[in-house]
Amino acid sequence: MAAGLFHTRRGEVGQAAAPVPMTRERRPQRAWLLPAVVATICLAPFTPLLLPDDRVITDSIFCDYGSFQLPIREFARQEFLSGRFPLWIPYLGCGTPLHAGQQASLCQPILTPLVLLLGANHGIKVSLFVHLALAFAGTYWLARDLSISRWGGSLAGVVATWGAFPVMHLMEGHVIIVDEYALAPWFLVSLNRLLATPTPRNAAFLALTIGCMAVSGQPQILYYTLLFGFLWAAGSLVFCGQRSSPLVGWDKLAEQAPAHREKGRRQKSSSAFILLPSAFYNGGPALASSLVPPYGSAAAFRMRVIAWGAAALACGCLLGAVQLLPSLELTLDGLSQSERGRSEYASQHALNAIDFARLLVPNAMGNPLCGLKRFDEVDFVHERIGYLGVLPLLLAVYGLTRRSCARWQWGAATLVLFGLTIALGNNTPAFGLMGRSIPGLTLFRCPGRIFSVLTPLIAVLAARGLDVWAERFTNVKLRRTRSRFHTNPKRKRGFAAFSRSSLALRVCVRRLRTGFGEALRPKGGIPAAWRLALAGCAISALIAFGGVAVYQRYEWSGYVDYAQRHVLWELAASAATIVVAAAVLCTLPRRLPPALCCLAALAATMLDLGDQTLGNFSLEPRQAVTAPSVGNGLRAVPGPRVGNGLRAVPGPSNADLADETAWEGHPPIRLVV
Repeated sequence: MAAGLFHTRRGEVGQAAAPVPMTRERRPQRAWLLPAVVATICLAPFTPLLLPDDRVITDSIFCDYGSFQLPIREFARQEFLSGRFPLWIPYLGCGTPLHAGQQASLCQPILTPLVLLLGANHGIKVSLFVHLALAFAGTYWLARDLSISRWGGSLAGVVATWGAFPVMHLMEGHVIIVDEYALAPWFLVSLNRLLATPTPRNAAFLALTIGCMAVSGQPQILYYTLLFGFLWAAGSLVFCGQRSSPLVGWDKLAEQAPAHREKGRRQKSSSAFILLPSAFYNGGPALASSLVPPYGSAAAFRMRVIAWGAAALACGCLLGAVQLLPSLELTLDGLSQSERGRSEYASQHALNAIDFARLLVPNAMGNPLCGLKRFDEVDFVHERIGYLGVLPLLLAVYGLTRRSCARWQWGAATLVLFGLTIALGNNTPAFGLMGRSIPGLTLFRCPGRIFSVLTPLIAVLAARGLDVWAERFTNVKLRRTRSRFHTNPKRKRGFAAFSRSSLALRVCVRRLRTGFGEALRPKGGIPAAWRLALAGCAISALIAFGGVAVYQRYEWSGYVDYAQRHVLWELAASAATIVVAAAVLCTLPRRLPPALCCLAALAATMLDLGDQTLGNFSLEPRQAVTAPSVGNGLRAVPGPRVGNGLRAVPGPSNADLADETAWEGHPPIRLVV
């Protein structure tokens, strides 16, 4: 007991050592300063959303903010202020269910109160800003719960906030998608804490998160989040066995307390991020069972985790029942007449090999938001771009190649591969099998929205890679050797000679090595090598399947001509970004201390994302839209957006309405609401 609760202070010669109670070191008083500064810089470009003016999100070919999202919330606000709950809106078609249709998200706990208090337009914009701040905070705390440094957590928050998924859907006016995306990191935080410590408090946290996502009105993101959460929890419950004496990999390094972890912070469990394939870590389930983190494991109390998890799910569904039940009834009424449930429907706007290339070159196929003509006129750009920056991807891969790779990293990497397989849709033969074995997977189209869950996962992988990259194991050993010479009085005098000879020689030898070879060479031994090989084969297979779809759809000769005319500079800029990111990854840790390395990586990432994704964000003054009435001498044809994407041009007069021959050659009439 004394050895565990006390440490001894050496007294004078001839005196016994007096036991002194061991106290936990206090955290730095300004530990909040770094994430606060980074969050302020990250959210600063979105501050125009807070201004009470009449500006709206800039209209584009796919944007439905001014033509749908804003009008229905103006109608809902009028109904609320009149004392009525807007179950029905008579101005869409011949009348449409508003609340059951989920697009209005009338029970959203942040959006609806702000709309009532500030007005429809200003309330929506403030709600978007608040949810972007929640996305940063949730991803930061997710990284911190995984024992990632504050620098890494700040990088993860930037990637999750400035990534292509939230920014592109924001610019397309998809309010409820952005709102629900911001809650996905909080779901992962609550799930991780419940798996680490199954208590009523953590169960209530998880239930509240599920309930908030359920009433946000976007069932697809909720479905993906619950699906990934189930796989996460299943891996943690099944493959975290009993404790045993051998400690290898991450657990062994955790006991050594590397320098990049702040002292005094409780090392929380990372066992919640273990997937089923990661059970074969270092040679099979038997050895995987011995790799248990030093603080808690879901398998140590399976029944408690299952009980509290089921209670949290039930309570979350009860909280969201006000939205789930009407939507379920409406869906069941029309499901028999719908194409939902078929793999062809679920594969609409699925990704292909070019979309994988967009992870490195986001504007390879054009981007109407920044004035680049699209190569494919039916390309839904916002549903297919998942750009997260070049350096974060390299850092995520780098973290998987190190000897200090944590088990949750390979679990998260497996989830990412699983999500990319879903995003390909019918372009891969595995999607049909998954559609038959996973209930509900084929009920939703646009599988690229799986990036709502993949974005925070890749962000924390990049954050972990940043910590390992900035604090390389060789540098840690060098500093430990130096600290031993400083703390031992007998060796203190010889440290100067040692530093001039041995230390200088080591530095020279390290600098003579090839930078790229040292940075990218796997350091985790044979287990890391074959896991990397399997991951590489899986990614290659996905790219091959996606490449077949691209080959069958596009003509490369036409794309070459298109690239030379429209996106040549974009391709050159992306190539330069890749070269700079690789150079930063391979050279900076040799010349800068860890803090400056993290600062340089964070700055490079923000410059990259600021140019490629954040540059698409803009607002414009709201323009009044006059809807043509029936029989006023106008007909609707495709053209520049007026309301719902149509423009009014002179057509048959009122006198010709009864003459059928006057309509020959004209497209059908479409009424604008």
